[in-house]
Amino acid sequence: MIKRLHLLLALVLALALGGPGIARADDIGSPRKDDNIVQAINTKSGSSLFKFAFSLRKVTGKVVDNTNAAIAYSSCENCRTTAIAIQIVLVVGSPDTVTPTNAAIAINENCTLCQSFATAFQFVIGVKDESVELTREGKRELRQILREFRALKHHNLTLEEFHARTTALGDRIRQVLKTQLVSRRDHRDDEEDVRDEQDQEQRPAPPTDPAATTSTDEPTTTEPATTEPATTASTTTETTPPPTTTETTPTTTTTP
Repeated sequence: MIKRLHLLLALVLALALGGPGIARADDIGSPRKDDNIVQAINTKSGSSLFKFAFSLRKVTGKVVDNTNAAIAYSSCENCRTTAIAIQIVLVVGSPDTVTPTNAAIAINENCTLCQSFATAFQFVIGVKDESVELTREGKRELRQILREFRALKHHNLTLEEFHARTTALGDRIRQVLKTQLVSRRDHRDDEEDVRDEQDQEQRPAPPTDPAATTSTDEPTTTEPATTEPATTASTTTETTPPPTTTETTPTTTTTP
């Protein structure tokens, strides 16, 4: 039965991601290291199954084809199945092919009073160099968000409440990635510039020759120094298709 379920889910996932050949049964069981696929298969009546997967990948090659997918399958009575997948992909440089895929699939088969919920968030962000990373505050906030995702396992929420909670948490991840990505390389450059300026301020001024001092009727004017505002170390690039956060509508099946 498990093998048949893997075949079914592989077929559904392949169709969701764009066609046959993208996902096979062995892909579901052993995804590529750059993929993030979570599957929750629940066949035990009266039970609740919760699966969560998160990955953060940095891609430096010419092809960006990471897959993020959540699959929730229920075939039981009075059961609940939840699958959540979150993937962050930092793309370094200018790849030739950018085709990330994101899918969430919820299936109820031969169920009575079953609830299946699947959601998948994928964030694909272009960065200028491999030193880009989250700030300390960004890492702390991301860890807190992931803890709140996992804590949903212990809350008896309706499917609509699950949808609202996960949407809000996904928005928080988006904000962290928007504001808390920095480049260590730029940070080192800024520190060196500050040290150079401090060294120049501490150097004694060279002695002047009074005889060489001249006076003019025109007052001297000193132009204020102008510096360019600091820029963030990371940029967000549009992909084809553009990076999206994809969620499925929660599904509920009730059979008398």
